[in-house]
Amino acid sequence: MNTSPMQMVVAGLTDERMQRSFKDVLPANVTVDRFTKVTLTAIQASPEVLEADRQSLYQACVHAAARGLLPDKKEGALVVFNTKQPDGSWSKRVQFLPMPEGIIKEMAKAGVSAYAVSVYEKDELEIWNDDDGQHVRHKPVIFGDRGARLGTFAAGKTKEGRSYVEAMNMDDIARVRSRSKQKDKEGNPTGAWKTDTERMEQKSALHRLRKRIPMVGYEFNDEEDSDVDLTPASVVVDVPVADATVTAAPPGRKRPRALQAVVENGTRVVEPVKVADDTPPPPTDEYEGDVI
Repeated sequence: MNTSPMQMVVAGLTDERMQRSFKDVLPANVTVDRFTKVTLTAIQASPEVLEADRQSLYQACVHAAARGLLPDKKEGALVVFNTKQPDGSWSKRVQFLPMPEGIIKEMAKAGVSAYAVSVYEKDELEIWNDDDGQHVRHKPVIFGDRGARLGTFAAGKTKEGRSYVEAMNMDDIARVRSRSKQKDKEGNPTGAWKTDTERMEQKSALHRLRKRIPMVGYEFNDEEDSDVDLTPASVVVDVPVADATVTAAPPGRKRPRALQAVVENGTRVVEPVKVADDTPPPPTDEYEGDVI
């Protein structure tokens, strides 16, 4: 019996060792079962992921789990990029990318309440500075014509009460979009910048905001969180592509949570473990997850 790519991925992600890797890094409020179910549903809805390098897919899933985010296209997404390899060849590889809701969730874990919205010409907007930081007052037009979109802003407040605002006009956004690997261009008519434009603009503002706010104990990947929001890294986790997983924290040391679990001193904490790939025992039925 031939095994379909989806069946192979189901076998790989439900493998005991992979499930243990998820459990080691997921926050307490996300169960392994829920994370696996959402991940498989997302993969099933994005068949292009099944055509990409299998180990990069597993890596991307571990990366999402380590950040405590679901790849549900709300908190984050599994995205395929053509990536140049060290030998000069090109391959399709999967990367996990946080979306606005995911960035807001991560900031909340660091004690920062944040949001991002688009601004239109008929909205009322005021941004000012004082000794307590930056502040914004936005009164959008709820009903009726709002006019042309002028830009977006993201605002955040720390638990100490200091406020930050990051505003981007359409020229700022255009510069970010021009450097993105998912800008709408020939061969990519359904890129996120075309199909979900406002959320991508808001994401850009949130990235800039997040880099400005001091968050003690939390580290961010400068390459991923740069203004080139969707430029893929050739390697998501700093280990060989094959057989990547994450170690549990040593005894007496608290396991890193959320963002801390992504990077420690610039390097991923991992140990090599064999992950099922193209030769797993086929499950009886192809996975049919509920739409989340």
